[in-house]
Amino acid sequence: MSEGTRFRWIAMGFAAVAMVFAIAAVVVVLRRGDAVATEEKPKKVAIAPVSDIKVRATDVVKIERSNVEVVIESGETKGLRIKDAELERLLGLEPGDVLTALSGRPLVRDLDFHDAVFNTSMMNATTLYLEVNRSGTPTLVRWKLDGDLRQARYGVNGSVLNSYGSYTPTPPAPDPLLDTIERIDNTHVKMPQKTVDQLAADPMTMAKGARIVPAMKNGKPDGLKLYAIRPSSVFARLNFANGDTVHAVNGHELTSADKALEVYQSLKSVSELTIDVTRRGVPLRLFITITK
Repeated sequence: MSEGTRFRWIAMGFAAVAMVFAIAAVVVVLRRGDAVATEEKPKKVAIAPVSDIKVRATDVVKIERSNVEVVIESGETKGLRIKDAELERLLGLEPGDVLTALSGRPLVRDLDFHDAVFNTSMMNATTLYLEVNRSGTPTLVRWKLDGDLRQARYGVNGSVLNSYGSYTPTPPAPDPLLDTIERIDNTHVKMPQKTVDQLAADPMTMAKGARIVPAMKNGKPDGLKLYAIRPSSVFARLNFANGDTVHAVNGHELTSADKALEVYQSLKSVSELTIDVTRRGVPLRLFITITK
C-alpha cells in the first residue's frame, strides 16, 4: 500500500468512524507514527545558558494541547507557549518562554509536546532536555524528574492527579451537548438527531477527543484503533475506551478506503448503529440509538 493510499484510507476511515460518533461529512487525515519518522530534524542552534531544574513528573504531563498555543512570527512557526501561568511557574519557566524542542523533538504543533512526553516515558527517561527561546536567547532547560513519567501519565488519565502535586488544573466547563447523550449501560447509549447535526457542524472539536490510527493484523488492515480518549469527550460518553479497535459498523468492515466509504454512505439515515470492537483482546459490540 503506497503512502498516499494509506493516508487516504485513514482519512476516509476516520470519516466513517466519525459518523459513528455523530459526525457527518468529515474526512480528517491523521498522520501519526510515520509522520514522525519523516519530519525534518531540528535545526542545530547555539544553546546559551543551561538551567537545571527539578520538576514533578505529574506537572510535566499536564502540558496538553488544550493549554499551549503555537507561536507564529512572520508566518514561521517558532514553537509552543504555555498558557497557564501557574503551570509555567511550577516547571521553572519564565513568562513568555517559547518551547522549541523536547529531548530533540521539535515542537511545532499543539500536540507535539504530548507526543514527545509519551515517547520519552516509554524509555523510562529521568531527565528531559527542553530547548527554550527566552527573550530571543536560546536556552537549554534540563528537567530532572521527580517521579515516574509513565505513572504520572496514567495518573492524569485516571483522574488521580491531585494526589501527586499541589497544582489543580481548571476543570472543563460543562458541555450541554454531552448532556444530550444518554448512557443506558456500558454498551448502549441514546442520542437525538439534533446532537448528530450539531457534532457534524463542528467536526474538529470532536477530533480532539481521541486519536485514531489504522489497526493492522498479519500485515493487513484490521479496522481503526482509538487511544488517548479524553474523559470529557464524546468518545468516552459513547462507551469507547482507550485501546479499542473498531472493526465494523452495522456489518460494514473498516479495512479499506472503499469499505470505509460504504460505511460512511450507509450511515446517513440509520436510526441505530452497531459497532463491533475488540477491547483487551475480547470481542465487544456497542449500540448507539439515534432518536428523532
